[in-house]
Amino acid sequence: MLKPLHRGALHRLAATCLVLVVLFGLSPMTVRSAWADQPYQSSNAGDQDYSRWASPVSSHLVETSAGDLMRVEYDEGADVLRIEEYADDGTLLSARTMGALELAPEGVTAAQDVLWGGFFAGSQNYFVVTGQANPTESDDVHVMRVSKFDHAWNYISAVDLSGINTRVPLDAGSLRMLETDGELYIRTAHTMYASDDGLNHQSNMTFIIDEATMQPVDGFWDVMNIGNAFGYVSHSFNQFVTELNGTVYALDHGDAYPRAVVIKRLGATGSSSYTEVLDIYGEIGDNSTGATVGGFAASETRGTLLAVGTSAPQDGSVRPGAGSRNVWLSVTPSDLGTSTFTWLTSFAADSTEEALNPVLAKVNDDLFMVAWNTSAGQLNYLFVDGTGARLGDIATAEGSVSDCQPIVHDGTLVWYATGSGYSSTAPVFYRIDTATRELTTVDTTPGLSVGGIEPSYTYTGSAIEPKPVVTRGDATLAEGADYTLSYENNVHVGRATLKVTPSDGSEAAVVHFTVMPASLEDARISVPEAYYTGRPLEPAPSVSFNGMALVEDRDFVIVSYDDNVEIGEGSVRLRGTGDFTDTVDVAFTIAEEPSDYGFPDVTPGDWYATRDVLGYALSHRLMNGYDNGLFGPYDFITRGQVACILYNMAGQPAATSPDFADVDYSEYYGGAIRWARAHGVVNGYGDNTFAPERIVSRQELCAMLANYAEKIGGMTIESDCTALDAISGADQVAGWARTVVGWAVDHAIISGEVVDGVAQVNPEGGAWRASAAKMVSVLHRDVL
Repeated sequence: MLKPLHRGALHRLAATCLVLVVLFGLSPMTVRSAWADQPYQSSNAGDQDYSRWASPVSSHLVETSAGDLMRVEYDEGADVLRIEEYADDGTLLSARTMGALELAPEGVTAAQDVLWGGFFAGSQNYFVVTGQANPTESDDVHVMRVSKFDHAWNYISAVDLSGINTRVPLDAGSLRMLETDGELYIRTAHTMYASDDGLNHQSNMTFIIDEATMQPVDGFWDVMNIGNAFGYVSHSFNQFVTELNGTVYALDHGDAYPRAVVIKRLGATGSSSYTEVLDIYGEIGDNSTGATVGGFAASETRGTLLAVGTSAPQDGSVRPGAGSRNVWLSVTPSDLGTSTFTWLTSFAADSTEEALNPVLAKVNDDLFMVAWNTSAGQLNYLFVDGTGARLGDIATAEGSVSDCQPIVHDGTLVWYATGSGYSSTAPVFYRIDTATRELTTVDTTPGLSVGGIEPSYTYTGSAIEPKPVVTRGDATLAEGADYTLSYENNVHVGRATLKVTPSDGSEAAVVHFTVMPASLEDARISVPEAYYTGRPLEPAPSVSFNGMALVEDRDFVIVSYDDNVEIGEGSVRLRGTGDFTDTVDVAFTIAEEPSDYGFPDVTPGDWYATRDVLGYALSHRLMNGYDNGLFGPYDFITRGQVACILYNMAGQPAATSPDFADVDYSEYYGGAIRWARAHGVVNGYGDNTFAPERIVSRQELCAMLANYAEKIGGMTIESDCTALDAISGADQVAGWARTVVGWAVDHAIISGEVVDGVAQVNPEGGAWRASAAKMVSVLHRDVL
């Protein structure tokens, strides 16, 4: 188990300081090989782009010792690593797969539980990183594995890492690797163990592995700051690493600490060890940054570090995350002095077109290529030197960049993208001659093609199931007869998967699309009228979206209340979270307390017609009037009505429970009774009936409120009944109800009905709706 390392300078640890698992001499991996005639079809075009945070890179390209091209791509749908070799003319020479479980950390038993990390081609070996979630936050769980192979894909050894403060590795970020002086640098992201505030925060983390022994020699995964030796960034949404003149540098996309794109010199500490090349506007920790990072490379000749990405305006002219993005290029000296920052595109903030995240490819020490797509689909590329100076004009073409990093091969820059746009097809290889700057493409043999899927859809609250156009060659296939569709992760914000499975048993195609957050501006938000008290008022907003009630702290947070004391108009500011974005201000009215609260049968000045009783119950949406506009203060309350009051108090959460035989669940009380039974707040009778229209006695109402306080509020219900016995009629309380009535008296929930000037418990008498308003208001405001 690795201990958290180094709050200061970089330091090498002896292997005896660590408890880890290094695996040598295992049985050979099952690498399934075959001469193939159909390339693997996937959907990686545009996968280098992201709206909030990046993902581990799935697509890789390597030049083999024979001079061919090797495609290494992780297939999330089949849970396998696919390895294919191609000739320069696009002929598929061979294909093999490696199962996810064969690459997984110790303890993983299901392939779908394997988390993909990344692949790296070293000078002598290949390395593969995988992980698994650690929901119990146990230091005994091996959360990551680094596997080592030779260049013929013969397995050599692996190391498992545990005890690294990680609940979910590889989360909300990427993973990049670097080889230098026999050591493998791994920079990635993770969600950490719960901190003192009870939350699981996300940040970057770094490991250094000795390639010969596969022993970790250094790393950091704890909480610190950007000034420490490894450059702690939280949240860190994308990570890169490079080397310049023997020094390793890292590049991170942060949204909080710092809220910037930042370059860090690893091993150095203090403010001179990092520089922020792009400051990001907005609140600390707001995931919407309107920026991306696409590449990081070094020029030893010029002594510079080049970084590329996109950004919307960061001057406050648009809200965070809004506005069209443009490509930027920064050039930073090795001493992290002043950076040169250049915009390569110039879309207006309100343009319907924008630039997508670029890639940066190093041709030689003083020649680099920046390539990107626009949202309209156009491919653009530009060559620059190590100072960032343009070497010619921006070229345009048809095609796509992807999460496949371009490599130098036979005097050309080569990468591949699968499909046209966002369809699922075999690879198209793109080759740019580094001398002439001309682009050519090689389209490999197509199989099943999947098109018609947009890159993103907005969250609706329901499963998003776009229908693709599926073809094979020139033939358009029919759903049902020729293929079936299945979807995963297609409800909430994130990366969704569409799988097209042919009926003939041939290989399925997988397409990804993004579920984007909906704007809170599209939700229905109402804030009840509040009554002047002389104190700040914070009426609870009611928020719904497409008929679905939204939940505070899950779907939105209340940022602030303004102008909420004096009579007039106040406002509450809400910010979307999770499946929602944007900030909205909603007005509410602060009024003089009405005399009858809008009900003609409420007598002004009566004991219950006050802001602390009826006013409180109404403003907090605990009770409502009848459909005929009356309140019925002296009507006896029914079991169905009590269930509704307590359901309102709980926030109307979803619940399931068996049906009562006599309950029409389409009635107003149906959902409330289902919830009440699920939580034991209001119980039924032995014959499986509930009797929703039955009148509730005063002692029964005390029992129902006590059930709520115990089961929902977590209170202990107890009383010595001294205060109860001081009220006339206490001896009439049933034995089963004595403790709950005593508890209600102790907490001033019930004080007795006044008859001829004398307070009476009247436990078996029916409870008035006015009395219920007083009792639930006291419980909600003063007891819970």
